[in-house]
Amino acid sequence: SPDGTCLLSNCADFTIRLFDLPMQLYNKKIWSRKEVLPELLPSLQVIEGGQIYDYEWYPFMSSTLPDTCCFLTTSSRSPVHLWDAYTGKLRATYRGYNRVDETDNAMCVKFSLNGEKIYCGYKNEIKIFATPVPGRDCINIDTKRQTGLISCIAENPAVPNMFAAGSYKRTIESGDSICLLNGQRCGVTHLLWSHDGICLFSGGRKDNEIICWDVRNPGEVLYTMERLVDTNQRIYFDITPDGKYLISGNTNGEVTGWDLSETTDISPKRKQHFKFQSHLDCVNGVSVHRQIPLLATSSGQHHFPDFTSDDEDNEFFDMKKMITRIENNIKLWWIGPSEEYQ
Repeated sequence: SPDGTCLLSNCADFTIRLFDLPMQLYNKKIWSRKEVLPELLPSLQVIEGGQIYDYEWYPFMSSTLPDTCCFLTTSSRSPVHLWDAYTGKLRATYRGYNRVDETDNAMCVKFSLNGEKIYCGYKNEIKIFATPVPGRDCINIDTKRQTGLISCIAENPAVPNMFAAGSYKRTIESGDSICLLNGQRCGVTHLLWSHDGICLFSGGRKDNEIICWDVRNPGEVLYTMERLVDTNQRIYFDITPDGKYLISGNTNGEVTGWDLSETTDISPKRKQHFKFQSHLDCVNGVSVHRQIPLLATSSGQHHFPDFTSDDEDNEFFDMKKMITRIENNIKLWWIGPSEEYQ
């Protein structure tokens, strides 16, 4: 969350779960490997009516101000919902309608940085709702050259009202059609701006490259970063609060990091700075804490047994091997100094 007190997660059972940060981690400076925290249990659960496509915290969320403790969700066959993070009750509904006046679901949701607007991605258009005005009133932006489902949106932190939108048609458009970026091999699933608003990072489904675009020269790729993404999942990445490292999950269970401050590396492909095995299954989510040197990772994916084999023994062992690789959980990693390595 923006204030760092809790963590939101999404699951295939149509449920959003909220986990509170353990009290032992508040104001933590150095970690001892002898310390073991108990397993976290969700303090709140919100059930949607279908598959959850996206969710988003209110940017000024603070646990000391209950009115600010809320988050958005968008799910299949449902409008955009604003939920209370304390009670789990529905606060507001934002309804998008298609060209034949039928209720449509958004593929992605994003608060503006000032929290006053909500960007929602639909097929061939973006709808912008005013946060204090639930209902159907919104600004409609026809994406024109950028066809297909708008799958992710990111607002520039340095230029107000300038945002980038990615689509499953492998394109990225910036703001009110300032430019159109082509380079992702498959549909764009995640966008993230650098803290200074100069670089835009994009990642796609079944695409091993995270592409860095320089908005001062938007027609050319600045460099790429190699990861492993061989599924259609949305594989998230995040940037550390100091802006130095970009950290991403991989479908092989690894977490990879790149040094964004490296100025001597002028090659088109940025070298990995570190990586470690965090899960047995696909790492689909990463999130860096804003105040504490803490990294949250989530894992899981759909697994399908191989029914093409006629050999029952082989089928049994393939199923057993598949089960041992299934891991659906969230882990917290200490990425700061520890007593053993001072």
